Amino acid sequence: MTDEKSDSPFRTGGGLDALKDVDRAKLDSLNGRVLGDYRITGLIAEGGMGRVYRAERVDGSFEREVAIKVSAVSGVSDKMRERFQMEQALLASLNHPNIAQLFDAQATEESWPYFVMEYVDGGPVTDFCENAGQSLEDRVRLFIDIVEAVAFAHSRLVIHRDLKPSNVLVTSEGRAKLLDFGIAKLLESDNAELSRVVPLTPRYASPEQLLGQPVSIASDIYQLGHLLYAVLVGKPLLGEDTLAEAIARASDEREILVDEDARWLLPNELVLIIEQCLRPGADDRYRDANV
Repeated sequence: MTDEKSDSPFRTGGGLDALKDVDRAKLDSLNGRVLGDYRITGLIAEGGMGRVYRAERVDGSFEREVAIKVSAVSGVSDKMRERFQMEQALLASLNHPNIAQLFDAQATEESWPYFVMEYVDGGPVTDFCENAGQSLEDRVRLFIDIVEAVAFAHSRLVIHRDLKPSNVLVTSEGRAKLLDFGIAKLLESDNAELSRVVPLTPRYASPEQLLGQPVSIASDIYQLGHLLYAVLVGKPLLGEDTLAEAIARASDEREILVDEDARWLLPNELVLIIEQCLRPGADDRYRDANV
């Protein structure tokens, strides 16, 4: 896992920097701590909603290096603990070669949610495509693997909710791994105190997410449209929106179209796929992620 500047794996709160309200000394003290069956051995990345650490199993029963994501956004309520218990098994059952597996979801003694995940030694999909000099055909094949993983999760009634380049890592062997399936939902709460920290990334969030409406498969389809553009072109379709700007765009139901430069670069069929994924109305997008 790597940090990716403004699109790091933790930039899930738009302009809401939850870490500014957290005692950084306490976060720093997690180094060397034992969380569940794992001891934290070092920091991988840091961003607006928490930190990702590398960790290793402590009981010696078998060797496993993992990534632990600590989301220091708020305390874990009893309701959130119940959600962890109910949904953790479902998320852990997403056994797919292109999905990083979730092993555990608990809370620290500070009541910060943490997630024990498969450690992926790779970088964001856009970086991989650019650094490896991937052809358009190679990028499309890689994206098909990503879409098949999303469709697999959808078939098990799991929605990602935060698909973006930094949540799709690619190993040196060229295998894509999707991170954080279901974690956004686990971090949501009906508690009014937490409602201001709903995990989303304004640039990639669907209109219904930005407007606080029910989220469905269509929200992932929307984000896949943005992701496809970024993978094919090597940069985001939209600029760096603030949360307020993204909400205004969603409220006005503005259409998002592929820019003229990309229209010259991409086959028309791919342009049409991107633009249908990005329809403002959820019912106007593709019905599912099956390819």
